[in-house]
Amino acid sequence: MQTPKKIRITDIAFMAGVSPGTVDRVLHHRGQVAEESRKKIMSIVEKYHYRPNIFARSLARREPLRIVALLPQHQTGEYWEAPEKGILRAEAEMHNYNIAVEKLYFNQFDAKSFANAAEMLLKSKPDAALLAPTFRNEAVSLMQQLCERNIPGVYIDSNAADDYYFSYFGQNSYQSGYVAAQLLQNGLPQGTEILVVHTLHIDGISNQTQRREEGFTAYFTQNKLTDHYHFVHVKLSVDDHRSNVVEIGKIVAQSRISAAIVFHSRVHYLADIFKQLKINHIRLIGYDLSGDNVPGLKEGLISFLIAQRPEDQGYQGIMALCNWLIFNNEVKRINYVPIDILTKSNVDDYINYNN
Repeated sequence: MQTPKKIRITDIAFMAGVSPGTVDRVLHHRGQVAEESRKKIMSIVEKYHYRPNIFARSLARREPLRIVALLPQHQTGEYWEAPEKGILRAEAEMHNYNIAVEKLYFNQFDAKSFANAAEMLLKSKPDAALLAPTFRNEAVSLMQQLCERNIPGVYIDSNAADDYYFSYFGQNSYQSGYVAAQLLQNGLPQGTEILVVHTLHIDGISNQTQRREEGFTAYFTQNKLTDHYHFVHVKLSVDDHRSNVVEIGKIVAQSRISAAIVFHSRVHYLADIFKQLKINHIRLIGYDLSGDNVPGLKEGLISFLIAQRPEDQGYQGIMALCNWLIFNNEVKRINYVPIDILTKSNVDDYINYNN
């Protein structure tokens, strides 16, 4: 047979001596194909540089490819607004390829809420999913069920580190905790005390928060510094601001606190308490460039913010799923975003650049 200028699936099938359906299964990694047939098909594909007409194929689908994003509920200016913005940007870019992104939300302080949203996600039978594994056990269970259904799932923000996820886009949470410890300890006189702040929720700390604290602790342990500093742990209630103010005031008055850390994006809450109590001598470190954290950084109440490019996480996560579903491109499994260290001196440039 004379090879056409633009090779088609039917041409590949003829040359390989197989059906067009077999070629389709090989090209799209669906079902089982004999190894000999697969090698013949791929040899022809490579020889004639076959590339599918992606745009035509996407238009030919009657129903769009559906990606469901499972995200924490959030208000304007809060951290989770940024990943959602990235998700919407990716959806807009892929609109012509017949891609639809649907969003489900859960209460980030309630594991049952996550489980209920996960059940809704599975019932909707999406082509792919993107989720924030705030509650590790529930997230792993969901990802396992997605994997069993051959539905690729992407983690953003933190990695549950299971065997079932398709890809991860986010910070190395453990390493970011390690970096935070370096920043906090640098130049801090030995014998001083470090305030480690936890926020009480019904279902405990998030997967992300836990990994950051593990990295933070590892820095002091590995560098044999645990005997040189005293760590004061305090648990604040999300529902009792007055008691929190009293507790922080008491701790600072009765100790030699010179530094403090909050392992999540609500570091502004502790900064506001410091401001209320007129405490301005404590080096405070927290996470994420949410709108509420920026004023505290600029006022000097927060010394450092560790940012993780959340909009890029949402964007890259959706684009990775599109690359797999539409273009059959391989996707790297672990994709760490940079650990960005922000101060009041560089925050404006960082915000302006990212906008």
